[in-house]
Amino acid sequence: MMNSQLTKEQIDLLYKYVADREVEYFDVQVELVDHIASKIEEELDQHPEKSVEEVMKKTLKMFKKRDFKQVVKEKEKQVGRLYRRFWNEGFKDFFIGSKIFFSIVLMGVLYIFLKEASIEQVKIVNENILWPCISLGIVYGIFIFFRNVMMPKKLSLTSYRGVGTGLVIINFYSVVKLVLKFTMLGESTYPLVATLLISVLFLLGIAEIQAYEKLRAYSRQLYPEVFKSVPKFV
Repeated sequence: MMNSQLTKEQIDLLYKYVADREVEYFDVQVELVDHIASKIEEELDQHPEKSVEEVMKKTLKMFKKRDFKQVVKEKEKQVGRLYRRFWNEGFKDFFIGSKIFFSIVLMGVLYIFLKEASIEQVKIVNENILWPCISLGIVYGIFIFFRNVMMPKKLSLTSYRGVGTGLVIINFYSVVKLVLKFTMLGESTYPLVATLLISVLFLLGIAEIQAYEKLRAYSRQLYPEVFKSVPKFV
């Protein structure tokens, strides 16, 4: 909520005040400016005889360095809770609707392959899954990096999940190799166990990426000025 009693120039001064105190992320800045503007509004309501400029000066002086840092921490937690809620919703959405059918088909195809495949075929898959996973992880990580660089202002979102989503793809390789080693490349084979473990890992990784992308789309709606120089398709 931006106070209607404050002009755009006065709001810009509040943003400058917040930025000058090394608040890095724009989403946190928005919450802080809203908090300060609310304090100014309360003071104006209680003392209508005072000017906006006078109340602004008085309000900003109230925020001593130590107190301001405490407010910043509170707003960072507030923004973090909001992002976690939307990220969790995006993550859960992956496992409903048509994606359930996709998951069942994936598990069925994988189970049939592991059940019918020879040990030599499983070894070939196990030995050649490295570069596709690493390549996808690196490409997606670079994509996230340049997409964030294009943003004229930083959001705490960029440090919330960005790097992890790329690492999920790379780490998938290591875990799948371990699963295949202990379930398909020993004296006894367990195709059903391997299918369940690999499918769960794969689906969780895809859900993680989808949740991050949905969180970013939500941020684009909430802070359009941050994405004004970023093409809609990224």
